[in-house]
Amino acid sequence: MTPASSESRLTSELQSLLARPIWSQRFSRRLELRFRRDAAERSTRLTRGTFTLALLILAVYLLIDGLTVQRLTDPVFAILVAGIGGSLTLIGAAGSYVPHWHHSLMRLLPFIMLVVNLAMVAAAGRCLTLGLPPPTELLVLQLINIQLLSGMSFRTTFPVALTTTAALILIEIMNGSGSISSIQDISFVIFALLTCSLGSFLSEQVMRRSWLQGRLLDHLANHDELTGLYNRHALIQRAEVLMQKAAHEHCAVSVILCDIDFFKRLNDRRGHLAGDEALRDVSEVLHQAAARRGTDIAARWGGEEFLLVLYDCDSDAAVARAEAARQHIERLLIPNPDAANGYLTMSFGCAAQEAGADLALNALVGAADTALYRAKSEGRNRTCVQGVAQQTTQTPSPDAINSAMQ
Repeated sequence: MTPASSESRLTSELQSLLARPIWSQRFSRRLELRFRRDAAERSTRLTRGTFTLALLILAVYLLIDGLTVQRLTDPVFAILVAGIGGSLTLIGAAGSYVPHWHHSLMRLLPFIMLVVNLAMVAAAGRCLTLGLPPPTELLVLQLINIQLLSGMSFRTTFPVALTTTAALILIEIMNGSGSISSIQDISFVIFALLTCSLGSFLSEQVMRRSWLQGRLLDHLANHDELTGLYNRHALIQRAEVLMQKAAHEHCAVSVILCDIDFFKRLNDRRGHLAGDEALRDVSEVLHQAAARRGTDIAARWGGEEFLLVLYDCDSDAAVARAEAARQHIERLLIPNPDAANGYLTMSFGCAAQEAGADLALNALVGAADTALYRAKSEGRNRTCVQGVAQQTTQTPSPDAINSAMQ
């Protein structure tokens, strides 16, 4: 599948989902994984706030209890609420502030919440056994925290909340003997469950729709519609970050600037549809050349020009990659009557920032452009390399460049 068809399919999928009502949107497995990953990254502060609030609520609740009902005097109640519930909430709050713990915490969060809630349910059962009022309001606050404030998905939070509610109802039936207070407690918790579940579901659907809109806008803003490769603006943004990373890690970065030979004549002789098809075929080869590693970038630089930025790749490796792509394109046998052999070819210009050097992207592109001009002037369908430090040659005039590019 070409990058153009792949990106077109993604665009169609995003637009199709946005056209549906929020309650009927069903993400594909690929989109679901992307959404969950992005949601986990965005929910860092929300998780911190949720755990901090839960810890504060528990501390205030235990303080009020100590001044009024004094259920903490019972050791079992104290172990369940303050020991298990308090310690796990404290671990969650501490973990949410440590960056390298956060991803592990997000995977463990449902289990932590379930254990804390079941400890609260057990504490409620203990209170009913002793004839004390159960901490139903604390459980309701936990349900609100889990489903509305944690930032977790509805699919994750609802089973935890439902299990908690079912366990409390069972405890109330076993120990409450059908009293009015027991029925009130059960009704209160069920109402809280239904309200929080509805709010959580609608909140997540709105968040999913917002994420879809953001993905679609980001995709359209950063990709070339015809070829599916990154556009010039997106490449510059990503390449600058890549070069900063290379400077920090003392890695080489290479740039390959390539141009289709006699493309204007191909358009004139065979029509723009044939020209568009040729651009898509070429973009697939270049996409494959840059898709070997996630750090490499391929983009449509403008018209029939393409630019590749290769991370941890020196000059020799860049020339080898360019030559492989050039030969691959030559083997496609795309008709081009004005080419020397009657088939479409490309010229490549390479430049490299050696490890430890500190160069701007413009300097590399300028060197690659000089190499590309030399490849054009020497007969096209070849790869030339230009050292950035060697750029003392006279810059060719715009007319000479335009003449060579035709």
